[in-house]
Amino acid sequence: MRKSFILFAFLTFHQFAFCQSSSHAGQVAANFYYYSQFISGKVFFKTGQTTEARLNYNLALEEIHFINTKGDTLALANEGTLQVVIIGSDSFYYDKGYLKIVETYNNLKLASKQKRSSESQKQRGAYGENVSGSAAININNYTPADKASIKLNPNEGTYGTFEISYFIMDANNNVVPATKKNFLKYFPKFKPEIETFINSNALDLSVENDLKKLFLYANSLNNS
Repeated sequence: MRKSFILFAFLTFHQFAFCQSSSHAGQVAANFYYYSQFISGKVFFKTGQTTEARLNYNLALEEIHFINTKGDTLALANEGTLQVVIIGSDSFYYDKGYLKIVETYNNLKLASKQKRSSESQKQRGAYGENVSGSAAININNYTPADKASIKLNPNEGTYGTFEISYFIMDANNNVVPATKKNFLKYFPKFKPEIETFINSNALDLSVENDLKKLFLYANSLNNS
């Protein structure tokens, strides 16, 4: 059964809250981090305070984790107080889940969010029954694609699928889904050109590379 607690520490007069992941959750986490190891990062708060740590993003739990001086794996809590989290060369913003910045185009950013499509994780009990909850599960296969499938051990139930959604973030950190309708709101002067470009190139705005092509084209119109 998963246990958690909040660790409060004062860092340069700022209260930095963490939630410790249990060993059960850690067994999921260890198999499903975005990065192969914890890497140097920096946490920026809306108050202007910052702190450095070795960080990683857990895809299964949708949490940013770090390891403290005691070797415990902790998760950032009170995400509403975060301005941005830098892990290596990547930037993460929090808006009902963590958004990873894919590219920046002048005042707009293309961001991605990966989340579970299933409502809960399940594990088979000793007699084959499905058990919902946060017991340890062992993820043994992960395909890093727009729609990633998770294959569990034969004696376990389905953990679910993971899907990547894309968003547009403006200079004020307002976030909207990366749809044609929302895209045109940011480039109203070039609506005919952009619609023609999308149709003539058969762009799929649920695909990262197609979104990048569209951003580059729209910016070229803006700069011409």
